[in-house]
Amino acid sequence: MPIARTPNQKWDYVLETERKLPKEKQAIFHLKSFDGEQWINYNNQNDFGSRVAYSLMVGLLGWTNFKDDLCNPVEFEKTENGNFSVNNIPKFTDEEIFELSAAIVKRNIITEDERKNSESPDVSSQESSPSSTASSA
Repeated sequence: MPIARTPNQKWDYVLETERKLPKEKQAIFHLKSFDGEQWINYNNQNDFGSRVAYSLMVGLLGWTNFKDDLCNPVEFEKTENGNFSVNNIPKFTDEEIFELSAAIVKRNIITEDERKNSESPDVSSQESSPSSTASSA
């Protein structure tokens, strides 16, 4: 049975490097999966950097408890239409950018376990039923 994805699904994400920290010290990133048009646009990006930037612009909605080196809150800058602004990119390390982008993209992909659990039986290998044999005779 196929598994339907939920477009625009929202969830909170904590970077792997912060997961062992006390909850009050973790930065929480508010992410969103793509809708159909966004998934097509993501796949039409010509290079890796464009895909990463696009996934953040569409899928990173904001953050909570993200602080700079002096423990000051970091402002989430938005474009006029409310999306992630490229002005936010210098606030992250490359590793953080790639991890957040991957988290957004992965939410749009079926995992191997999900695929195995949803696979339909191969109809070509099933024995013909008496009714289908009779109708073809």
